[in-house]
Amino acid sequence: MMITLAIPVYNVEKFVRESLLSALNQTYHDLEILIVDDKSTDRSMDIVRDTIAQHPRKDIVRIIDHRVNKGLGDTRNTSIEEARGQYIFFMDSDDLITPDCIQRLATYMKEKPVDFIASSRELRSFEGKLIAEDVYQPALVDEKTELAVARFRYVQSNKILGEVWNKLYDVDFLRKNNVQCLPGVHVEDVSFSFQVNLAATSCRLVPDITYIYRVYEGQSFAAFRNNRDRAVYLSECFMKIKKYNLNLIRNFHKDPIYVFLLIGIYSVSFLHSEMIFESIQLTRKEKDYYLKELIDYPLSLFKIIKTHKSLKKQFTIWFLSNCPTFIRNLIYKKITKYKYDYEYN
Repeated sequence: MMITLAIPVYNVEKFVRESLLSALNQTYHDLEILIVDDKSTDRSMDIVRDTIAQHPRKDIVRIIDHRVNKGLGDTRNTSIEEARGQYIFFMDSDDLITPDCIQRLATYMKEKPVDFIASSRELRSFEGKLIAEDVYQPALVDEKTELAVARFRYVQSNKILGEVWNKLYDVDFLRKNNVQCLPGVHVEDVSFSFQVNLAATSCRLVPDITYIYRVYEGQSFAAFRNNRDRAVYLSECFMKIKKYNLNLIRNFHKDPIYVFLLIGIYSVSFLHSEMIFESIQLTRKEKDYYLKELIDYPLSLFKIIKTHKSLKKQFTIWFLSNCPTFIRNLIYKKITKYKYDYEYN
C-alpha cells in the first residue's frame, strides 16, 4: 500500500533539513516523498537537495517544480494531482513527524479503510518546549451515508482539527470529490477541511500523537500586527473562504443539518473577525467593513426561531451581525483572547 508523504517547500531554510529527515527516516517502507518546490528566495531547496543526496532513501523522493511561487494551497493541490500513492499525508516543512507516524496510520487504514484518518498532535516551540497536546478520543464513523462525517462533526459537535496536515487521506476520495484548496487563498486549511467533512462518509480519529506542530509563542497572524498589505490580503482571504463555504452548503438548505453547517462556518468567521479586530494595521473603517461582512448572518430572527435548532448560538451570531458597531466592538474587546498563537504567514 503505497503512501505519498507531501511536503511543500518555501523559505524554510532554518528548519527544512530536520523536517525532511523526519520524513525520510519513517519506519514505513512503501512510501514516496513528494516535495513541491514553491520557488523559495532563500537556500531551502539547496538544503533539500543536499539532504536527499546524502540519505540512503534518496530514491523515494520526487521533486515537483512550481516554476513560480503559487502559495501553500496550490502546493497541496499539486500534491493531490501528482501523488502516486493510494493514500496521501501532508506535513509542513518546518514541522516534525514521529518515526512511526506513517506506519501507525497505515496500520489503522489497513484494519479499517476510511476516507481519512486524523491523528493527534503536540504543539511545541522551535526550542522544543511543549506548549500543548491535542489528543483525540478514539472514534470511528463508518456509516457510508451522505453527510455522515458532517453530522458527526457539526451536529454532534465532535472535534476534528481543521488543519490539512496530520491526516491520512484516500487519494481517490479527494479526487472523486474534487477536494482542493482555494487557489491563491491563504489559510488554506479552512475550506479544504470543510470540503473533506462534507464529502466524507467515513473517518477515524486516533489518540496516537504522530505530529509535532512547531509554533512561535506569542505570535498570531503576525501580519495583522506588522504588515499592512498582508493584513488586508488575509482579511480578503477570510471573506473569500466564508463565501466559498456558504456556496458549498447551498444545496442543503432544506436539510436539518443546514443550520449546523452555518454555525460551523460562522464560528470560523468569528475567529477570523477577532484577528481583524485586534489588528493595528487596519483602519477603523476597514475593520468595520470586514467585521460586518464576516458575521453577516443569512437567516432572519424569525427564520432562526423557526428552525428550533441551536437557538442560543444562532441568536448570538445574529445579534453580533445586527447590533450597532460600537456595541459589537465593546463585545470584541471582552472576548478577543487567544488560547494559542498560531503563525500562518
